[in-house]
Amino acid sequence: MAPAGAEKPADAAPVPEQEEKEALFAAKHEELVSEARDVAREHGVAVTTVAFRPDGTAVADEAVGVGVGLQEQVRAMIQRAIARKVAAMESGELAAHRRELQMLRGIVVGELTQANKVLPGRKETDSSR
Repeated sequence: MAPAGAEKPADAAPVPEQEEKEALFAAKHEELVSEARDVAREHGVAVTTVAFRPDGTAVADEAVGVGVGLQEQVRAMIQRAIARKVAAMESGELAAHRRELQMLRGIVVGELTQANKVLPGRKETDSSR
């Protein structure tokens, strides 16, 4: 009998229980990947799945929906349009635009910070009253 923690020989045949686990993993993994493909296709997004085999190793798969390429094209088109518009601004306009963006960023950060302060089950109190 081998001592506890001893390594198995590399050419050892899998035991029936191990084969069952691997077969179950293969079936469930295919089901997961199929569902991910359906979600990606339905919503036009990229979906990444990660599953862990019975031996602890990970398997990652990515399903890409039809709309993802279109989304990237639209995003790139918007970024080019913004870059052209900003490039055409004079220094005064650019400074005003930067101030407006900083103000909007401050508002968003304030909203996010406030949302994080409100605990579940507690009502938010207005401190300005």
